[in-house]
Amino acid sequence: MKKAVLSSVFILFLILAVIAQQATVVYTEGSVYVKDHTGASWDPDIGSQLVYNDTVLTGYNGFTELDTGSGTISIHSNSVFKFMQAGKGGEKQNVFSCMLGSVYLKVQTITGQGPRITSGSMAAGIRGTEFIVYSGVDGSSLIHVTKGMVEVTSEGRTVSVNADEAVEIKLGRPPGQKYTVKEPIDYSKWNQEKYDEFMKNPVASIKDIEGRMLEYIQEIRTLHNEHNRIRKILEAEYEKLKKIEEEQGKEAYQKYFIEQVQPIRHEMTMVYLNIRFHALSALSLRRFLAGRMYLFMKTTYINNPNAKIYQDFLAVHKKVIGYFSKDVLEFIDKYDM
Repeated sequence: MKKAVLSSVFILFLILAVIAQQATVVYTEGSVYVKDHTGASWDPDIGSQLVYNDTVLTGYNGFTELDTGSGTISIHSNSVFKFMQAGKGGEKQNVFSCMLGSVYLKVQTITGQGPRITSGSMAAGIRGTEFIVYSGVDGSSLIHVTKGMVEVTSEGRTVSVNADEAVEIKLGRPPGQKYTVKEPIDYSKWNQEKYDEFMKNPVASIKDIEGRMLEYIQEIRTLHNEHNRIRKILEAEYEKLKKIEEEQGKEAYQKYFIEQVQPIRHEMTMVYLNIRFHALSALSLRRFLAGRMYLFMKTTYINNPNAKIYQDFLAVHKKVIGYFSKDVLEFIDKYDM
C-alpha cells in the first residue's frame, strides 16, 4: 500500500514538473483554437496562457502570435504547432513542434540549454536567431533562416544554415543541399509541390511514415525499459530512507535524500519527459501526416476504390495505425498525455 501511495505521489510530481506555463497569446485573428493534453479544445484570446502539450491549430484564415518569454512565435494559417518538453544532457529542454503549415520563430540569444524545433522530418537547434519552418503534407520540411544560424539535424547528419539560406529535409532523409534565398518563399506553392510529389508516389510516402513510426516505437521501448530500471532503484532507495529516518533521524534523512535520492529522481524525470516526447511525436505523425494522407487518397479514389495504388497505400497505412495502437497508445494513456 505504501509503495502504491509513493508511486502516485511521484507520478503527480512528474506531471506537475511538465505542466507549466509556456507561452502567452499576444495576438490572434481568424480561426485559431487550442487542444490541451486531455483532448479538450478552446478558443484563445489575447492574454491566454498556453502550457506544455498544448497544440495550436489554425484554419485557412487563422493567425496567432505567442510570447514565450525568450522570443515570439508566429503561427500562420493551416498550421499545427505543439509545445513539448524533452530531456537532454540532464536538463529539461523546450521543444516546439511544427507538424504542418508555417511558423516564424524569433528567439533571443540563449545561454545554456536552448530550445529546439522539430517537424515530421527534422530537429533544429535554436540559439538566438530568426527563421521560418515550413512543413508539407508529405512530411517534408523547409527551414529558411533570416537572421543568425540554425543547426538542422536529420538521419544523423547536421547542417548549419546561416542568414538568407534555406535547406529542405524530406522525411527519412538527411538534409539536402542548402541554398541562398533570393526572394520570399511561397509556402502555398512549395506545399503544392509536396502534394504533387505525394500523389505521384503515395506508397513511398506512407512507407516513410511507417519508418519514422518504427523509430519512435524503438525509442519508446528503450526509454520504457530504462524507466523501469530506475524506478526499481528509486523504490529501494525510498526503503533505505525510511530506515535512515527511523534509526538516525530527520537530519540524516534529508542528507541522504539530497545526495542519493534526488539525483535518481531527476534522472527518472528526464526519461519520463523523453517517453512523453516520443509518444506525442508519434501521435502527431499518425494524426496530422498519416491521417491527412489517408484523406487525400480516399477522396482521390472514392470512385475507384479497387485501384492497386490505393490498395497498396491502405495496406501500409493500416500497418502504421496498427503499430501506433499496439506500441504507442498505452504510453499515451499511461503517462496522461
